[in-house]
Amino acid sequence: MYPAMKRCLDEIEAGEKQLNDLRTDICKVLKLINFKYVTVAGQKYLIEVPNSNLRLVPTDWLKISSTKQVSRFRSPQIIKLCNQIDQQKELMIGHAADAWFAFLKCMIVTGPNMGGKSTYVRQIALLAIMAHIGSYVPAESAAIPLLDAIYVRMGSDDALAQGKSTFMVEMSETSEILSSATSRSLVILDELGRGTSTNDGTAVAYATL
Repeated sequence: MYPAMKRCLDEIEAGEKQLNDLRTDICKVLKLINFKYVTVAGQKYLIEVPNSNLRLVPTDWLKISSTKQVSRFRSPQIIKLCNQIDQQKELMIGHAADAWFAFLKCMIVTGPNMGGKSTYVRQIALLAIMAHIGSYVPAESAAIPLLDAIYVRMGSDDALAQGKSTFMVEMSETSEILSSATSRSLVILDELGRGTSTNDGTAVAYATL
């Protein structure tokens, strides 16, 4: 496992253990023999108290929600631990993405419109071709592996004569690349998924990676 992700997991497990240990103190406060946290509307680690026993609830507990029968709270310790766990989960998502892209040996180029993204990726393909034909590469230094193929999917044209929409053309070309590319291929995809909605395009891009 990647060290950064392992640290996050360890912090999450430690926080969950502390939350579990707090159950003993909650039992004493609410005068209960046993206690279990409840989860409501995606919110975990809630202390559910019957409204008839609200007099036992400390004043520093934060009320999260309530019904006619019960009220749900979080103590300051629970709030602090939940925030720490959420923070570690967010960090782990970032570390997981970094690890995934490192595993795939890929680079994602982002930026504003007219920022030069397409020009940059075209340049990469051209430099790879120049290096493979023994040409001078205009760079201070370059480490270009031996490639078995270069695949490029750019542009957003449809194919009306063939009955294909812009999105269909994108998917057909991408499918052909995925079927042919190997671990030694250079694959350049420019604005993959632009022929559909933002959410669907993002899903297609991640699935392709």
